Amino acid sequence: ALSKRGALKPQLMRALEGLLGGCFDAGAAAAASIAAAGIGLHGGSLIRGAWALLAEVTAHLSESADWTFLQGQWAALTALEHGADGADCALVLRAVSHAATQFPATEAEKLSRQLQHRLGTFNLAPGAAAAHTNALIRLTKTDPASQDGGDGDAATDHGDDVPEWFRELTASAGVVMSAYVKGHGAGGGTTPPSDERMTAAVFTIGEISVQCNIMPPADCQTFIQALVAPGLVSAAGDNNSGVSASVVGPPHPPAPL
Repeated sequence: ALSKRGALKPQLMRALEGLLGGCFDAGAAAAASIAAAGIGLHGGSLIRGAWALLAEVTAHLSESADWTFLQGQWAALTALEHGADGADCALVLRAVSHAATQFPATEAEKLSRQLQHRLGTFNLAPGAAAAHTNALIRLTKTDPASQDGGDGDAATDHGDDVPEWFRELTASAGVVMSAYVKGHGAGGGTTPPSDERMTAAVFTIGEISVQCNIMPPADCQTFIQALVAPGLVSAAGDNNSGVSASVVGPPHPPAPL
């Protein structure tokens, strides 16, 4: 509503940056808690609320975004001793996504590589993984609309316009899923990846495929079909892995004749 009335000004963005500056530095959480207590809020709620507002303002005033501020805050967040919180990552990366056009090419490439690496660990929460993907797409200027395979279908994974990072992430996820399927297969013999890592790999493939409008590689599709096969679910349960149909999903219904 404010943007429609022309009431959003760069001064608001600067004020929010001033409020959030150093919020991920050592001792900042305690300071935020003290400040928030004075107005009846939880410290984390105050910081996250400010980041959510900054992301929305940046969406409307992207040309006024300070990429150096966002870069510095992201570096501080990812350097935290106990790791970056998934919700904090998602909020900061929302702002980064909207400000992506303001990043110099070299800095955008560096951040893109970092985001790709973090996605490729397959240990991010779904919300954080989705935010990483969106920021990566914006920073690499990947255009999902250009990935149309015809008749509104997604492009195949071997098209000339498919970004290299997409190929690399799907290949890495394929390795995780292959190891999981083999580890829970009849032969066994190897320790499969954890259920959490396998689930994150499947989610990541789905997220980047949907956001990029590109079909995942054929081998990944085959592994996903194997993961939802009743026999694998049963074998995983026999191995006390904790995998159940509710985790890997129900088997697909038979195709109509």
